[in-house]
Amino acid sequence: LFIPIVNLLAFVLVPLYAITIGCIGQTYVALLVLRNTTDWGKTLREAIEFLKTDTIGRAIYIVVMMIIGSAGQFAIGIGVFVTAPLAHVALLAGIGEETGLLPATAATAPSGQ
Repeated sequence: LFIPIVNLLAFVLVPLYAITIGCIGQTYVALLVLRNTTDWGKTLREAIEFLKTDTIGRAIYIVVMMIIGSAGQFAIGIGVFVTAPLAHVALLAGIGEETGLLPATAATAPSGQ
């Protein structure tokens, strides 16, 4: 009985805890940058409230951005200079558009005139 409980803790709960902390941390830092503030308490509460509204969708987006950002680091270390910054910019843009801190960038078709 003890071994299945340990396996549950080691292989299910710990990764979920790590993903949760990663999502809160990434959202927190993105909101600090977007708001250009140092009020960490208010921003942390906003990050948690932001993640509560569409938890699964936003968690998937953040985890995908974290995977993209770290994937290039395994490929000869190029991710430090290319994929990690691009993933962080995409994360800032996504959170900025969702919170209304950045205007949505919709592509417009050429008018043809």
